[in-house]
Amino acid sequence: MTRIQDDLFATVNADWLENAEIPADKPRISAFDELVLKNEKNLAKDLAELSQNLPTDNPELLEAIKFYNKAGDWQAREKADFSAVKNELAKVETLNTFEDFKNNLTQLVFHSQAPLPFSFSVEPDMKDAIHYSLGFSGPGLILPDTTYYNDEHPRKKELLDFWAKNTSEILKTFDVENAEEIAKSALKFDALLVPSANTSEEWAKYAELYHPISTDNFGSKVKNLDLKSLIKDLVKTEPDKVIVYEDRFYESFDSLINEENWSLIKAWMLTKIARGATSFFNEDLRILGGAYGRFLSNVQEARSQEKHQLDLTESYFSQVIGLFYGKKYFGEAAKADVKRMVTAMIKVYQARLSKNEWLSQETAEKAIE
Repeated sequence: MTRIQDDLFATVNADWLENAEIPADKPRISAFDELVLKNEKNLAKDLAELSQNLPTDNPELLEAIKFYNKAGDWQAREKADFSAVKNELAKVETLNTFEDFKNNLTQLVFHSQAPLPFSFSVEPDMKDAIHYSLGFSGPGLILPDTTYYNDEHPRKKELLDFWAKNTSEILKTFDVENAEEIAKSALKFDALLVPSANTSEEWAKYAELYHPISTDNFGSKVKNLDLKSLIKDLVKTEPDKVIVYEDRFYESFDSLINEENWSLIKAWMLTKIARGATSFFNEDLRILGGAYGRFLSNVQEARSQEKHQLDLTESYFSQVIGLFYGKKYFGEAAKADVKRMVTAMIKVYQARLSKNEWLSQETAEKAIE
């Protein structure tokens, strides 16, 4: 039998560890995950009820429920053609040169589903929270972290091979020609991005990522694209600075985003559009679109249609749904109940610590404080 002082976690959670099961559509299970599953069931029940009794007194929630109902209309999804996706793909396919891309940046942002190979974001300024700032970063990588691209990583090849095969199948579903070559070219561009991408450790040190650059200097350093003009098109008031979160990407911008790499960038954009559209159509395409994510996380099964319906709605209306859930389940009475429980738990821990025999007295007293 494990002694409590040798392994506190295993001793306290012995029964749970013996009986807990990982759901087939999840990569893990924990006490917190169990709470998530419970909340998920509550929310699915609530939205199903609201879909029958529309919340006309709450316009934001009403739009969320309309989306929820549309996401769950599987008969319509099975009948839907792919013309909308093909139109989005065509917006990139018709960009024959890097010059075409440069001249259509604003149009791509406002009037297409195509991702750019760099990212602007608006968020509270880390060092001046009452104001918003414009942030700049790279486009992200296909694999979860830069370490996955090391040749010695055991999953590098299998993950990239699976992504390429899965992506080419998705592209073929949308009648894209040369699907295999497009997927391979997208991987080549992804590989070019790796040296300039932040590592997980760098992202974790969030405060150290804050690198403000005046808007004039930010735009003048990049030669291949007119980023200053793009910023003027994107935001009503030109910011006096841009917060660069990925320095290496910014420094390498012109060597990555250029005419020479345009065919790779174009392929990368096409794969992003195609993969991003898989959540909105028939069941076969939904399953195909999630295959890489499941392979990456070793998840056995896809989410059910009902759970997918909820996931998709939350991805667009998270704040609206979160506010509804909070008001329903965490009102004043719930707050008082939580406060009562926390106070009681603290007293229990204090009592146990005062009687503890294997901690030093100094440690126990410090913990009680």
